[in-house]
Amino acid sequence: MVLGSSKIIGNSMNIEVAINLVDKLYFEKTNQHLTIIEINLLRGVWLNQSYEELAEICYCSVSNVKIVGSTFWKKLSQILGEKVTKRTVRAILESYYQDLKTGKLRGTIIKTIPHSNYHNPEKSINDINMIKSPTISDSWFESDMLLRMNERLDDSLKAICTTCHTELGIKYLSEKLRLIHSLSLQKYSLHRSYLDTINLCRNIINDVKLNFPHRRIILSLFEKPILTNYNLTVSTLVDEKLVENILKNLLVNALQYSHPKSIITLDVNVEGGKGIFTVVDEGIGIPADELEQVFQPFYCGTNARQWSGDGLGLTIVEKSIRLHQGELSVASKIQEGSTFRVMLPVV
Repeated sequence: MVLGSSKIIGNSMNIEVAINLVDKLYFEKTNQHLTIIEINLLRGVWLNQSYEELAEICYCSVSNVKIVGSTFWKKLSQILGEKVTKRTVRAILESYYQDLKTGKLRGTIIKTIPHSNYHNPEKSINDINMIKSPTISDSWFESDMLLRMNERLDDSLKAICTTCHTELGIKYLSEKLRLIHSLSLQKYSLHRSYLDTINLCRNIINDVKLNFPHRRIILSLFEKPILTNYNLTVSTLVDEKLVENILKNLLVNALQYSHPKSIITLDVNVEGGKGIFTVVDEGIGIPADELEQVFQPFYCGTNARQWSGDGLGLTIVEKSIRLHQGELSVASKIQEGSTFRVMLPVV
């Protein structure tokens, strides 16, 4: 089976095994999972992609990818105990992987897998954070299944496999689907409280920028930029979790589908008992005849299929706004950008 130029052959270490192994080791040392850019860096090594090609895939600058890469290789060097670079990472990981399979690092595996699951790979496979026993050939059922599905999927859904054919990707997809299910059945209970909206938006922007370092997001109030050191409080009565769902997904979409040197704006306004949040980007835009479809689960715009994504972000946005009894409007022009305007009752 071939995905791009990455092959799964016999017992050799394929990219999906590598990503899951590194993510497991990385989480044990840092308590953090790999970011999207770090996952693409690993995948790029297996596909022999240059930093220029990776920058295009990640939709960010070459310098940004190199900076993230430099930090990532240093962290892997500390975790694996030898110097790791873009050129050496594959050989080092394959050697480490072979040691796992032959039992040379069996002590490490026993530490990370509960004893009761060690000889029960079917049970371990259900735990996303588990590495399989080295005594079992690495069929990686979930990954293989999704890769096979990829060959049969309609073009509009292939991006899902690009994002989710690793166990880590499956975890993120599962979390999003559970949230959508909860919002759809209105099982989610609103918990409104008075919050400092400006501070909330600042925190959301900082969280989003962890995966998009060096990108510019301007926070403004009544369309006037807010200075970083300017203390300003705008208190609104909202559900914090829903507002986070809405703004994070809108900002990630804006960043993902716009030029790395472009500016994203998040404007905050309060008028007529409503909190108004407006996200403006200078990205690829949405075709006019697809504006109503972009909120459907798994939908990917015809001009956005070259980028990875699961097509669930805007679904979460729409359902979160509806549950908050708010309103949403969208304006977009191809190659000029999009404006998403969210209005939520805040009194």
